[in-house]
Amino acid sequence: MNDFIQRLRERKLVQWALAYAAAAFALLQGFDIVGQQFDWSEGVRRGITIALGVGFVVTLVLAWYHGEKGAQRVTTRELLALALVLVLGGGVMWHFERAAPADVASPSSDSHDASAADKSIASFRSRTCPTTRTTPTSPTACRTRFSPACRRSERCA
Repeated sequence: MNDFIQRLRERKLVQWALAYAAAAFALLQGFDIVGQQFDWSEGVRRGITIALGVGFVVTLVLAWYHGEKGAQRVTTRELLALALVLVLGGGVMWHFERAAPADVASPSSDSHDASAADKSIASFRSRTCPTTRTTPTSPTACRTRFSPACRRSERCA
């Protein structure tokens, strides 16, 4: 056990992990702000979070193999470990993207008439949030986590 802890210290694995976690947290906060401003779908935000999680594991693999002083050569084991992490991460992203509900409705026709827009607005105004039974104030009110009307995990029905 002491040998393992010594190897962790030599390779500076904990320092790399903490640095990556701090940078990923800052990036997530930035993406959250930008995503709310530009109304990104949940799938995009979920994909960014999963990609940063996969990047964390990639960072640990790189720190393990290149953390020692002067170890700059890429080995076959390192390439296989990185390939495995990337394939698993891609599979996780594919699984979550496949399981996510479609956020964008397909248009039924190419022409956009006023009656369809009126129907859309009327259907939006008839919705209520499940937690407070109040009408949301904007189309994204029940999808944002800062909404006073709903929690993030619930959507207007």
